[in-house]
Amino acid sequence: MTVVLAALFLFLLLSCASAPTAGAKTAPTAPAKVENREVKESDLATITLTPQAEKRLGIETSAAEFRSLPQRRIYAGEAVLPPGQTMTVVAPVAGTIASGSPQVGATVRRGAQLFRIQPLVAADRNLRIGAEEEVAVAKARLETARQRLARAELMLRDEIGSVKQKEAVEEEVRIAQANLTAAEARLQTASRSPLESGASISIPVPMDGIVRQIHANAGQTVPAGAPLAEIANYSSVWIRVPVYAGDVTALDARAPAEIRPLHRQDGPPLLVAESVPAPPTADPLASTVDLYYRAGGLRPGERVNVTLAARRADSGLSVPWSAIIYDIHGGAWLYEKTEALTYVRRRVDLRRVSGNVALVDRGLKPGAQVVSAGAAELFGTEFGPGK
Repeated sequence: MTVVLAALFLFLLLSCASAPTAGAKTAPTAPAKVENREVKESDLATITLTPQAEKRLGIETSAAEFRSLPQRRIYAGEAVLPPGQTMTVVAPVAGTIASGSPQVGATVRRGAQLFRIQPLVAADRNLRIGAEEEVAVAKARLETARQRLARAELMLRDEIGSVKQKEAVEEEVRIAQANLTAAEARLQTASRSPLESGASISIPVPMDGIVRQIHANAGQTVPAGAPLAEIANYSSVWIRVPVYAGDVTALDARAPAEIRPLHRQDGPPLLVAESVPAPPTADPLASTVDLYYRAGGLRPGERVNVTLAARRADSGLSVPWSAIIYDIHGGAWLYEKTEALTYVRRRVDLRRVSGNVALVDRGLKPGAQVVSAGAAELFGTEFGPGK
């Protein structure tokens, strides 16, 4: 019994010694364990490839170097018709449009008949009486000439006249007959339309172009000098570029301009326009002066982007434009090859882009080997959807 009690006492004593004392505090467990405290921030953007992966991604590099690029500025331009490319056809005399009236938008050639106009004569109360008198006089002259011809034939038959005298009288008969025919035609015209002359006038097209407007139609009576139609030549147009007056001295106005549509500012130009000497124009309200360039294939009034060259060049550290990639926040990055099979992503600040060349302000050193082909593949490899 004594042995059992001693064992129970020893068990209770050991239990009390192992139990925590009241009010004692235990150390808290950490929610996370950081194991990359020794990793540098620059190592987070470092990619190490295998030779097989580098070949599969098609990586190509080029050295960053200083380069001088011409500065260019983009302005809004408008296509306009040059002076002298539009002509208005007017009626040379007062009259009635006998034929013509071409369709608006029709292409016409210089010298072709555009209108035919029947001139009007001055109103005369005795116009018909005068025409009848001319017919009567012409008939009398014809009758006299015929009588003289009969006498000349009789004298020639009796051998007291000459052949030459007979031929002269025959010519008088023919002239008298022609005068009678013309007088009868004028009498007929005066009877039908007292104010119309006997001859119509053809109005030709003054130049090659397109009929822009029609102001008169067939059958319409117009005064002298009245506009009949407007012809415009659209083969060549001018690009009018309003430029802020303070920028004119910084631009090379004689250099060719690059024309692009409104939805595109980069890439190859739609066409290259040459500078033209034009009358100086300006807008005092907008503080702009106008520069003009000759182009083709545009419609008058069409808006375009015009890239003009500056007088001074821009120098800086250049890299291929294909080396630049952007993140979702618009930040510009590129990959630099620091060692064999090792690439580091670096943030850069771009100054400007010209064609296939980008100028870098900060973030890169001269001579650095940047990835010119395969930058997007490296970006995808770093963040997941790579090859």
